[in-house]
Amino acid sequence: MTDTQERPLVDPDISVDDFIAKARASYPLKTCLVSDEPLGSMGEAMPYIHRVAGQPDRVVFLCCDGCSDDFKAAPAKFLAKVDAAAKAKK
Repeated sequence: MTDTQERPLVDPDISVDDFIAKARASYPLKTCLVSDEPLGSMGEAMPYIHRVAGQPDRVVFLCCDGCSDDFKAAPAKFLAKVDAAAKAKK
């Protein structure tokens, strides 16, 4: 799920597919941010591009479309999980 019709990616020189592929390759989690289910347990992990004006676009991966509403309700909470996992991998 992406909202690319609302505004272009921060980097207009990269396609949405390439942006998501790059994020998938470096994504630090193996589980859904919301449900903690293994990514891929309900089909291919669903990418979601999180956008906030004045900040870089971020891609997160969810196990299913149903988790996107929970993510949207508290994005800072879930983005902190991604950031902590990325820091731990370094």
